[in-house]
Amino acid sequence: MNLTEMLLSNDINEFKMPEKELEIKRLSELYKQPFIITFRAIKPDEEEEIQRDCMTITKDGVDIDSSKMKYLTAGKCLMNPDIRNKELQKKFNAANYMELLKKLFLIGEVTAIYEQIQEISGYGKDKVEEVKNS
Repeated sequence: MNLTEMLLSNDINEFKMPEKELEIKRLSELYKQPFIITFRAIKPDEEEEIQRDCMTITKDGVDIDSSKMKYLTAGKCLMNPDIRNKELQKKFNAANYMELLKKLFLIGEVTAIYEQIQEISGYGKDKVEEVKNS
């Protein structure tokens, strides 16, 4: 069976974005129970949009706002808690989901979330393997 036949023979519903859970220990300690967030891999079109939003063309080249990229990526991929929930935003006096994200998580936590999103999105070592001809 070639790869095209393999893809055609599988159920498309099995082809979904990977998800992952991560415990935020600081918030687990605060709430005295596990604070486990859920997020998914980033979709290619979402990543392209985020990259465009975070790039500035200057006379010296291109500047990338890496902090903004981390927050936008985490905001796009975070599934639980639902930071788009208006009631939750109101509870934390946040005007929108990005403001709520900044109120809930420390920058180091956002960086850890971002790195995990990158990992499940296919970045990193051991994601593909070169086939050696014998």
